[in-house]
Amino acid sequence: MFVSYRGRGENAAGKRVEISLDAKSIGTASKALKWSGQARRKLSTPPPIEFARECLTRKSSVVSTKLLGTTILPELTAESIETDKLTKLQREFAENMIVGIRVQSALPRLDGTTLVGEAYVFAQRTSSTERFESYYVREGMTITKLSTKQQVKGVHGLVLVEQGALASLLGDTEGPSHTTWDTSNDERPKRVWKAWKGRVTFFCKILDNVIQLLTPTSTQADFSITSEFFSIEQKGTLRAASKKRVPSDDDTANVYERIPHTPRWYRLDGEPKIFVENATSRDHFFQQFLKSTNLSLLPKISGTGICGY
Repeated sequence: MFVSYRGRGENAAGKRVEISLDAKSIGTASKALKWSGQARRKLSTPPPIEFARECLTRKSSVVSTKLLGTTILPELTAESIETDKLTKLQREFAENMIVGIRVQSALPRLDGTTLVGEAYVFAQRTSSTERFESYYVREGMTITKLSTKQQVKGVHGLVLVEQGALASLLGDTEGPSHTTWDTSNDERPKRVWKAWKGRVTFFCKILDNVIQLLTPTSTQADFSITSEFFSIEQKGTLRAASKKRVPSDDDTANVYERIPHTPRWYRLDGEPKIFVENATSRDHFFQQFLKSTNLSLLPKISGTGICGY
């Protein structure tokens, strides 16, 4: 339910204006406002209202994980979701569809009882290589300092924690400013909850973990990516090319248009590699790769994380 609001604000031109918001007009009105606040408080860009609206319509059809953290701290792995359902989610995520997962975790209490905490996690891959702000919301309150890692790009994300056991635990860790879930704020949670710090940390990173789960590691060599590398023949000798060039009137003829492209997303794990896991396939890949590619044009690829090309 959205409660109508009426007040004053500032538009993109810096002029004070009257604002009236309701469920239908809030999206258009928020885009018309001037967002010049701090990025860490999510005040530098309009919130993704249409994305959030679409997520809410999918709440009843999300896929649930198994109950995590029953014997040890919760961990999101491929075994957390039934294989056929996970495969479907990964395919939908790759096709830029909104994917929803209800993450369930056991929350043990000091009195010997164990409650079940739930968080709804939504993610959508896009064709953009920009970084979008992700939103963590507990009982209608945006926890502004929580988001995905800086290197996660092209993904919209939303985490919803509704009234219940998990909301109670996380609320106890927020502090008076309600900007993050902080395990150092232990005065209240340590009176009620058992082994709670690892569970709070787990849900602070839940969106990153879901995105990684939805982006499986490629185990086969992808030869098609080498077809996108190319070189332009340089006419004349190297000596002639090294001479200082005098601009001419027809220089505009050598200005090339930007080549449109769609990012291709891969997940890199462990040691530096180029999208292969098996040693045999890796050796075969490099043999073909070296024959067909000008290596001086290749970017270096290393590290761990999700990347787009």
